[in-house]
Amino acid sequence: QGCPIIKANALWNFFHKYKVYLAPSFLIAGLFYLIFGGYFKRISIFLITFFTVIFIIMAILYALILSYKTPEWVGWIILTIAVVCGAIAAFFTSTFIRTGIILIGLWAGGMIGACLFQTIFYLISSSTAVLWILIVIFAIIGAVLAIKLFNYAMIFGTSFIGAFLFMRGIAFYAGGYPNEFELHNEIIAGNLTNVPYTLYLYVLGMAILCALSVLFKL
Repeated sequence: QGCPIIKANALWNFFHKYKVYLAPSFLIAGLFYLIFGGYFKRISIFLITFFTVIFIIMAILYALILSYKTPEWVGWIILTIAVVCGAIAAFFTSTFIRTGIILIGLWAGGMIGACLFQTIFYLISSSTAVLWILIVIFAIIGAVLAIKLFNYAMIFGTSFIGAFLFMRGIAFYAGGYPNEFELHNEIIAGNLTNVPYTLYLYVLGMAILCALSVLFKL
């Protein structure tokens, strides 16, 4: 009780409606990171920052400010603004590459924390606080490792992000990957007794792709 419910179905519907464009983008970006992520550092950092900023801006606005019935044209305006902000931030992080690698560490670590909550830790506690604690802890660990182990962090970070994007791109076509926002809301509301088995298959696929990518780059 008192845990926030994410009102981001409008964002999900916006993305889902244009999945014909998103899915190939996810697959191409995923393959790039899986194969070349450890080699083209500046390009990798630019793209990660660019898409991260876009997603964060849209997710925050849709989840905390805008209503379910937000008109589609508002979504396009927000997306345009987010693209400009993402490009500016990406130019900065790709210019100052150390800052960019920290972002990769934060991004990869945070995603690992979120995946662990959605697949394992929700069985222990469905509290939003637990989700954010996991995200923050793993994001900090990722950032620290990125600073200490620059090259290895670049390899693992881009491999993990590439695996996530590639499998998420497949999910747009194959289905079976639950809406992250609805999954979060069901966990918080206590209505979810079992995570769909297909999510575990996608996570397994991500782990295998990530491991193969790391081995390829080493």
